[in-house]
Amino acid sequence: MPDRTPEFRWYLVGCARLGHAPLPEAEFSARWQEFEDHAEKLKATEATGSAPDVDARTRAEMRERFKTDPLVDAVLVGMAESGVMGDSGNGRET
Repeated sequence: MPDRTPEFRWYLVGCARLGHAPLPEAEFSARWQEFEDHAEKLKATEATGSAPDVDARTRAEMRERFKTDPLVDAVLVGMAESGVMGDSGNGRET
């Protein structure tokens, strides 16, 4: 599994700011990897201009998860607190 140190650090900062109890690092990494895998599938589909490798239902479910998952909120808050996001918004343009 890839090194998720920066993302986990942002997650911990976000959890502290939001008052959430953080997940263990291994669980965080596994859940974050699901989002990464989905994003990579979408990028590959876009790059090749082929028919979507991800069906519409799965895309909608992942979009909703990304919008509502407290894990994502914590990472985004941590990124904002760390100055990583700048003025580009919340990063939720799915």
